[in-house]
Amino acid sequence: MTRYEILTLLISLLAIIVAVVSLVRTRKIQDKQLEFQKIAADLSTKQLEIIQKEEAARINVRLEKFGSGYKFIITNVGKAVAKDIHFSLDGRAGDNPLIPSEYAEKIPIPALHPGNSATLHASLHMQSAMRYTVCVRWKNPDGRQVSDEIFTSL
Repeated sequence: MTRYEILTLLISLLAIIVAVVSLVRTRKIQDKQLEFQKIAADLSTKQLEIIQKEEAARINVRLEKFGSGYKFIITNVGKAVAKDIHFSLDGRAGDNPLIPSEYAEKIPIPALHPGNSATLHASLHMQSAMRYTVCVRWKNPDGRQVSDEIFTSL
């Protein structure tokens, strides 16, 4: 082998080493980019869930005194219309202060727009629990059924 052939061979070997090192580094960078893309996709999904939750209906229930009586006030505090709202009291409180005829007439509530309220009279007496866990179920505009347990007291 001549000196020029050896020099050409060394240059070729050096080019192969540089190419292999470059390929390994590029592969590592590509793996990191894929990892960052996955993290960005997960973050986008969570942000979308938060936006959808903020744009959904949200029901709140309060028990308040009105004159000489009491009322459960069901309010849509969300940003969308809540439909087919069901309301019930957890049986652990002992007594049920809801008036059966009014309950049958008003529940389920067909629709409740944002900021609007509906009321149910409560027949409380001295032995009443004065604190209740309310189970509320409704449908959001996208058709999803949502339920929540809300603690309320005087």
